[in-house]
Amino acid sequence: RIRAAVGDLTSGSLPDAISDCQADIATLMFVLSAISVAQMPAALRTVHAGVRDGGIVLFRDYAHGDGAQQRFISRGARQLDDQGRFFVRQDGTRAYFFDEPTLIALFDAAGFDCLECACRLRQTVNHQKGVAMERRFL
Repeated sequence: RIRAAVGDLTSGSLPDAISDCQADIATLMFVLSAISVAQMPAALRTVHAGVRDGGIVLFRDYAHGDGAQQRFISRGARQLDDQGRFFVRQDGTRAYFFDEPTLIALFDAAGFDCLECACRLRQTVNHQKGVAMERRFL
């Protein structure tokens, strides 16, 4: 059975529609990178509250060194930090580029046990423009 709801993970509580859930699996696909660094711990504590003991969080997000990060830097995109990891896109959305130790520390601090955290590499090719971009995800 699947239950889903829209809510603000940084609020400290799950949306009413799933507040009584103890999920076996939770997915965070390109979610954490859109949240301010200061609010990431609160968001993960909220997720932890909704996952049963022994449950799993499936995570995928941008990794440090990703081609999009390099493009942000080369184009002088607006940065929200001094390390060149947190950027604002033209549409106002945000993108944070994680490294493995930082991500593991965030999950550990929220009460999770990290079973696996690995960088996945992929090349994206725009054949029309003849441009290739190395993509990195955790």
